[in-house]
Amino acid sequence: MRLQTLLTEAPVGRNLQHLEDLVFVDGSEGAMKALSILDRFGSDVGDVSVEWDGTPAVIFGRDAAGDFILTDIAGFNAKGYDGKVKTAKDLEAMFLNRGSREVDDTRREFASKMAQIWPAFESATPDNVRGFFHGDLLYSGTPPLEGGHYVFTPNKVTYAVKQKSAIGQRISRSDVGVVIHTFTELDGTKEQANPSMLREGSLFIMPPVLMQQPPKTDVKGIDQLRAEVNKNAALIDKLVEPQPGLSDIRNIIYTYVNQMSRDKRWDELQSGFKAWLTKSKVSANKQAKIMNSPEFAQYSVLFDLVLKIQALKNQVIDHFDDADVDVKSSIGNERGGEGYVAARDKVKLVPRHKWTIG
Repeated sequence: MRLQTLLTEAPVGRNLQHLEDLVFVDGSEGAMKALSILDRFGSDVGDVSVEWDGTPAVIFGRDAAGDFILTDIAGFNAKGYDGKVKTAKDLEAMFLNRGSREVDDTRREFASKMAQIWPAFESATPDNVRGFFHGDLLYSGTPPLEGGHYVFTPNKVTYAVKQKSAIGQRISRSDVGVVIHTFTELDGTKEQANPSMLREGSLFIMPPVLMQQPPKTDVKGIDQLRAEVNKNAALIDKLVEPQPGLSDIRNIIYTYVNQMSRDKRWDELQSGFKAWLTKSKVSANKQAKIMNSPEFAQYSVLFDLVLKIQALKNQVIDHFDDADVDVKSSIGNERGGEGYVAARDKVKLVPRHKWTIG
């Protein structure tokens, strides 16, 4: 029982994993799954949709008494005050009174905007709803038209939606746009949100924007990596295998890869693990266990595989970014945005070599 407890590992990453992270999240099996997903994209992208970059995060719905609530994550989880506000006036006051910073014009403008969108969310939420939708605000106020496209930038990514498309026509009839992700029951149970529970009117609930044209995948490259994974399967699994006193090795690797991504140091991924470890918050005992293992010098094999799968993934992303679709994304003058989600396999395709988002 003690050994089993020692080897129990906390979940790695998020609900939606980066495709290349499957290599260390699930070892050789995860690597094979990532390659199968890439292979499948060559003929089937029916579940692949745009990943939206909205802000702020919003939570809205009705409590046990049927009272409507609109708030944000901090308000929803608040302990020192009641953040589940029930009027637009209270929502504005919550944002103005939160924290110790002096209230400036930017904060006043934000608080006022959130109060103004209240009616759109309330009218969209039927009286019989019990529970709360979690989503991200995409726009408040119908977006302006530029060159036949509705254009809005909720956060870092700019979206241009064809005016004559089905989505564009629905945007034209709305005042506020939101993308919803999950739904929390009154008992705290979370599940995938069902947009059909809501009424569309002045609030537009963004549907999934699906890819329509499969990309030309690198079949030869995928097959070569399959052979490489088969050859190194035992090593890959050994490198990510939880051990007594080191049950969180996969989370340590996850943290390392994400830190290198944020620092845009992908070219050092294969060689930088030891230097990162010595400066990390990983305990000295765990550092010693990792660096003294017989396989430590071979972590480069694992990270090389991550990079190769990422390269194949980036080819797919480039195809999606170039496709003639109803919604185009960009950041500054660069095409592309937050990336894409493959819902069936619960993975995301994010151009991490370009952006630090996602």
